[in-house]
Amino acid sequence: MKILRHKLLPVVLAALLAAVMAPQSWFSGPAALSQDLLYFARHHLPIPTAAGTEESAVVVVAIDEATYQRPPLAATPKVFWTRELALLIRALLKAEATVIGLDLILPTSVEPYLPGFERPFLLALREAASRGRLLLGKAQHSQRPVAPTQI
Repeated sequence: MKILRHKLLPVVLAALLAAVMAPQSWFSGPAALSQDLLYFARHHLPIPTAAGTEESAVVVVAIDEATYQRPPLAATPKVFWTRELALLIRALLKAEATVIGLDLILPTSVEPYLPGFERPFLLALREAASRGRLLLGKAQHSQRPVAPTQI
C-alpha cells in the first residue's frame, strides 16, 4: 500500500496543480483532465480513506437543467416556482435539515397580479429563518447588489 501511495502522489499532485493553474477562460482541458484523474484515483485505486468519510450528513438538493425539464417546473416561468419551493423548504425542515441554502434569484413577483400566490413560499422562508436554518444568496449586479428582501 505504501508503494502505491508513493507512486500515486505525483499523479495526484500534478492533477491538483493542473486544476489550480488551468485558466478558466482559455481551455478547460487541463481542469477536466485533473478532475478525471482525481475521480479515477478516488474510485478505482485502493486508497484508504479517513475514518467516517464513507457516509456524510451533507445532502445537496440541486435544481439543475434536468429538473427544469420535468414537471412541475417544465415550461413554467421561474416566477411561478414559489409554491414548489415552499413544498421543498417544508420537506427539508421536516427532514431536520440543519441549514437550507438558497442560491436563487427571483427577479420579479407575481404578487401584484395574483395576491396571495407567494404566501406559502414566504411562510416557509419565515419558518426556516425563525429556526435559524436559512441561508440566502446575494448577487452583485452592476453597481448595486441583488440581496434578499426583508420579510
